[in-house]
Amino acid sequence: MRQETNGWRKHLDFMVLDVICLHLAYALAYCLRFGWENPYAGREWRILIVVMTLLNALVLIFGGTLQGILRRGHAREAVSLIKQIAALELLSIFFLFLVHAGESYSRMVVLLTGAFHLLFSFLARAGWKKLLHEHLRRKKYRVLLVGSSELACRYAAKLRESSAPRVEIAAYLAERPCPCIPDLAGGIDRLESYLVKNAADEVVLAPSLEEERKLVDIVELCEKYGVRIQIIPFYNDVISSNPRISALGDLKLLNFRATPLDEMTNALIKRSIDIVGSFLLIILTSPIMLFAAIGTRLSSPGPILFRQERVGKDKKTFKMLNLRWMQVVCELHKIQATIQTIICRRYTEFSLSSDFRHSIAGFAGVFAD
Repeated sequence: MRQETNGWRKHLDFMVLDVICLHLAYALAYCLRFGWENPYAGREWRILIVVMTLLNALVLIFGGTLQGILRRGHAREAVSLIKQIAALELLSIFFLFLVHAGESYSRMVVLLTGAFHLLFSFLARAGWKKLLHEHLRRKKYRVLLVGSSELACRYAAKLRESSAPRVEIAAYLAERPCPCIPDLAGGIDRLESYLVKNAADEVVLAPSLEEERKLVDIVELCEKYGVRIQIIPFYNDVISSNPRISALGDLKLLNFRATPLDEMTNALIKRSIDIVGSFLLIILTSPIMLFAAIGTRLSSPGPILFRQERVGKDKKTFKMLNLRWMQVVCELHKIQATIQTIICRRYTEFSLSSDFRHSIAGFAGVFAD
């Protein structure tokens, strides 16, 4: 069984496939735009494809797009590829503007490269995963299950329900029997003798709380005999499906609640959408805001914009600008308005539209709401 990890080194084959697909996509896009010429003849185009190759490698390594690639279906694979290639396209365009060389390149080639890269990578990954799965189906994978927790029974049940006929539980070692696993080969103390006499591809450890004290010894035995080990911890049910591990010196910190924005690719895409979307919305709504600003200015004296302090990301405060919907009043008027509001709320049916501090433009805004 091919081990699924978050490390990109375990998926170098997919990285090589992605580089090949990127170059094929670039060559096809170049030929469609400029005719059937050598796409690597021009120096500036060679620089671009080298930069795109390096940026693509960075996105694959730090963006986490290869994580869980062997378990992904076609729909999740397509979504992951769209995010990866969108990040690559944005970074490539940013590089061109950064070096002031955007006018030397065809935007059509860059966009077509992204489209063909998406298509070729999707087909290549689907084909390669199918070959890997076919290879693994022909090979029996022997698992040694260790531990008497309820999670060991759940693991055996899930293994029987899954479509993985190549994986079999070779033996079961635990301090007490499990109803889901009829054949108990002995206690955990027999682990070393079993590894000496029998072949096992992997040890799956699902210890109970009492067996946790033997965890270090079990791991050392597996290291001694060169057997891969996976652990199902007793707090399995509180771990999210995509936990992250970080280190503080020799301490390992397990992040149970990793969010999608923890990935660089997702954060880059969201930030790009925030900036581009805000810019477009400001342009689209500028005529409305212009009329609202004129109405605010004509309806009552005072500034057009109202500045207010808000708390943003990481609890940092920032100044928010808003159109002023209320009149500028002195302190005496503020006290008067507060008293009037209290009396109206207690003895009458009070609404925001009855507040005398609203300007004419403010009344329009209230009624519009």
